[in-house]
Amino acid sequence: MDLARRMVQCGSITTRTLDRIYNSSVTLVQIASRRWRPQPILRRRLCTKTAGTNSDAKGFELVFLESGEQVANDALFEASMKKSSVPWKDYSRLMKDEKSIYMAHLNAVENRKLLYKDPTTGYIVFSVSQHLHKGSCCGNGCRHCPYGLENCADFVKKKFKWNGAYYVQS
Repeated sequence: MDLARRMVQCGSITTRTLDRIYNSSVTLVQIASRRWRPQPILRRRLCTKTAGTNSDAKGFELVFLESGEQVANDALFEASMKKSSVPWKDYSRLMKDEKSIYMAHLNAVENRKLLYKDPTTGYIVFSVSQHLHKGSCCGNGCRHCPYGLENCADFVKKKFKWNGAYYVQS
């Protein structure tokens, strides 16, 4: 009898866990921390237009390395370097933490990476290479958006200010 009760308890715990894992509105961060934090799923609902992919027309492709990692091809690399270059006048006005973010982003673009780790928060952030590969603004208010946040809602656009290198929350 005791064994049967334990089996039922294990079954209900397992089904609850599986239900949380496969539920599309709950993410692993929410399960692990038991606290609610804003998730990318909620940010996508703020988008006013759907993002299409027209990166093929410009020749922007991803290349696989021997390790299996995807990196930018030559055309995407050159466009990313052009978009991420900042004049000295703008760079000198950045604060210390903003400079470290800019240098981490520039290092990722120079290494043809699509993502980099933010040195101040530790979050993984899309580089300008990833945004150019997508082909249009996704509407999430991304830091390195090369399209000027064109698909973002007005209240999202008002939250961000261009500091000469990338968008920061004002």
